[in-house]
Amino acid sequence: MAIYLGGRTALDIWRRASLGLCAMPISCTCTSLVDSAASSRELVAAVQSLLLAGAIPDEGGCHRDLEPRTQLPGVVQRCARPFELLVDHKNKSHRMRGAKVRVCRSTLPSGSLFRIPNTDVRLASPELIFLQLGNGRALLPKIELGMELCGSYVRGDLAPQGQTELEHGERGRVPRLDAGCEGRPSLTNVARLHEFLNESKGMHGIVASRRALRWVLDGARSPRESALHLALDLPSKLGGYGMGTPLLNHPLDLGAGMRAGSCIADLAYPKERVVVEYDGFAPHGGRRLESGEVVFDADKVLDDKDRWSRIQAAGWKLVVFCGRDTTSFPRFDTKARQLASCLGKAVLDGGAETTQARDRLRRWLFNPHRHQL
Repeated sequence: MAIYLGGRTALDIWRRASLGLCAMPISCTCTSLVDSAASSRELVAAVQSLLLAGAIPDEGGCHRDLEPRTQLPGVVQRCARPFELLVDHKNKSHRMRGAKVRVCRSTLPSGSLFRIPNTDVRLASPELIFLQLGNGRALLPKIELGMELCGSYVRGDLAPQGQTELEHGERGRVPRLDAGCEGRPSLTNVARLHEFLNESKGMHGIVASRRALRWVLDGARSPRESALHLALDLPSKLGGYGMGTPLLNHPLDLGAGMRAGSCIADLAYPKERVVVEYDGFAPHGGRRLESGEVVFDADKVLDDKDRWSRIQAAGWKLVVFCGRDTTSFPRFDTKARQLASCLGKAVLDGGAETTQARDRLRRWLFNPHRHQL
């Protein structure tokens, strides 16, 4: 009998694994949930057997919102509640305090499930998580989730500000999570998501997932890059400016004497030879959006100016969005129109309704205190 974790619980584990806070899940060939627990008593027994066998650490004891018998693996304990468990039939969907049991069809596409090393705990793959989460009326949270899964960052509020769990359960001071995760491998990519959805016909969430995936891109290295892409490139009916699809973190060819890939553009429109840079946080110089703290790194600012000079000297047009541009609609709108001019496009002016939609989207995307999926 195995324990299957899905939804937000599985997503939390993948995020922590990508930060090195727990072991990376390993792939398994299982595509069925038929051995999932048939009752809440069986589920409790399965978890207890893992704890007693020492296959997974029991760090921190039981939670107040769970029955004493339902102590969970250390990595699972730190996930948001309620825990999301997967079973293959509605007859197994029993109510449990502190847990939400989700029915998932018994046969899943290949690659739907992974396993926590040295346990019988299995969890949804990033592709299955994308299918499961964000299927309400709001489209944006699901697009944002797709951008994170296909990018090399995790959301900024994964752990308490300035703290995170270390390998042995210790706590230590660390930088902002959404500013220090560049270079981490993406959990999936757009091609794999397309392939998975093609194999998931008839499953709940397929329509919303296909619609959201239209706007998901590979390669974002920070939440702000994803937000800027969405603000600029979503159609006006969704609050964007309809600039078209860029390439994220695209290596630029700066001509003779420059090493290939020595300059990476945050957003690039190669056909029009236009680059968009987002320099919103320290150490680029300026105020942190969350705290208002003024930070200035002279070397970093000089490096930025040198890079911008090389980009423009190679014949690329450049538009730079700063952190303060995201806090003011007039400033953001001005920069967006500058970009449209560089791209040879006209910004659709649909009156007050379009302006309000763009302002709402800007405030939603760049709100540092907003809770994400």
